[in-house]
Amino acid sequence: TVIDDPYLPQIRAENGVARFTVEGGTNNAVVRVYGFEKYSAPKVKKIVGGTESEYVLAGPNGYDGYQVQLDPDGTYSISFAFDMTGGDKVEFEVTQ
Repeated sequence: TVIDDPYLPQIRAENGVARFTVEGGTNNAVVRVYGFEKYSAPKVKKIVGGTESEYVLAGPNGYDGYQVQLDPDGTYSISFAFDMTGGDKVEFEVTQ
């Protein structure tokens, strides 16, 4: 479910899964995905042209590359950055 916000793309996972598409822009973009039940690392898939691949969140130095927040409703949200250079349409699937 899309959460309306003029600055930061926000999505609510349903049944532990968030699947969404982004397009346009340049450089890095950030998304925040709400509604997870556990404080644990996300699993992110990148889907381009129907082909799925693991999206590695760690940066060049090996750091996590994502943040998990405890939200007021007792669930967790996960935010991460991704490269939108070229502005191509990209679909992501985020689970735990």
